[in-house]
Amino acid sequence: MREGAGEVLKRLKSKARYTTEELCSKGERIYAEIKEKLEPTLNNKFVAIEVDSGDYFIGNDAIEAANKARERYPSSVFFLVRIGYPAAFRTKRGIRVL
Repeated sequence: MREGAGEVLKRLKSKARYTTEELCSKGERIYAEIKEKLEPTLNNKFVAIEVDSGDYFIGNDAIEAANKARERYPSSVFFLVRIGYPAAFRTKRGIRVL
């Protein structure tokens, strides 16, 4: 039986070392440091940042970036950014999702 989205989020939060706010704060700080290296040549690609090490992984889409990161850090949670954009995703109603 497959887990629903709610169950996945509960499981991830129970194992998380950081609150969402802490993860975002650390991820945003690291992204600000590497932003000039990534933009504009890699705009529209995704970067998954491992916030403890500062290591980052670039992919053509969010899944590719996350999979690369997970290969190196299988038990980490990552900060995900779409390079050159203020947020990784947008919903149909225009709400940004970090």
